[in-house]
Amino acid sequence: MSALAEPGPEGRAVRPAPLSAWLRGVLIHGAFFLAVIGTYSLALVLDPGLRRFLPTIGELLQALAGLAVDPQFWSGVGATAKAAGLGLAISMVGGSLVALLLATSTRVYDSARFLIDFLRTIPPLALIPVGLLLLGPTTRMEVTLIVASAVWPVVLQVYYGIVHLDPKYLETARSYRVGRLLQIVFIVAPGVAPSFGTAFRLAASMTLLLAVGTELLAGSDGLGFLIGWYQQARRLPEMYATIIVVGVLGIALNAAIRSAERRLFAWAEETR
Repeated sequence: MSALAEPGPEGRAVRPAPLSAWLRGVLIHGAFFLAVIGTYSLALVLDPGLRRFLPTIGELLQALAGLAVDPQFWSGVGATAKAAGLGLAISMVGGSLVALLLATSTRVYDSARFLIDFLRTIPPLALIPVGLLLLGPTTRMEVTLIVASAVWPVVLQVYYGIVHLDPKYLETARSYRVGRLLQIVFIVAPGVAPSFGTAFRLAASMTLLLAVGTELLAGSDGLGFLIGWYQQARRLPEMYATIIVVGVLGIALNAAIRSAERRLFAWAEETR
């Protein structure tokens, strides 16, 4: 009898415990990361001219270590986090309220659909000159531009979450004369929660990208400003190190929100 498939107590084959999905993921991502580093280092060796534009791995590590003890860098992290956090909070609250208003009637949604489609297709960075003209290179301008772009995924996700609720629940509540506020709290809110989680994840990623992009082009304080300043000062290792930090922050944020979604909304996995 094969040792790979022993009959279990119920007559089913029992397979040996496979390598955990988490460890497999770590190994796969680690192998890919090492392959990228190796390819990058090999390219610098084969073409020394690239050293004018690209730092070595050692220089990158040294720059990352320098940033870790640089107060200016941490001040930039705080400024970016503040702008992104404010933009995310306003986008989630405002977008949810707008979605709730749109869901009250198909006529309301049909009337506003053109305006929504028009506004959400405007490139975020195209609004920077308008923001600078009206508000100057301030945190208020940065947050305003973030909200102007990040609010639309929230509106659409929450709206579709509301309109796809099972109408039987609302009909039952109306038959028992449950008030509108109680319907929202006990029926609409739990039903829309998975869509709200997806909207939060999409908006969180957008707010970080928009914050850095706005800081880079508008010159407001934050990581984006540091990237531009390092580039102008020809401090390329620090510039690339800051870009890496932004990427790592984005990946960590997205992974944390996805993990929370899986734990909180496992019962509604099919809705996301």
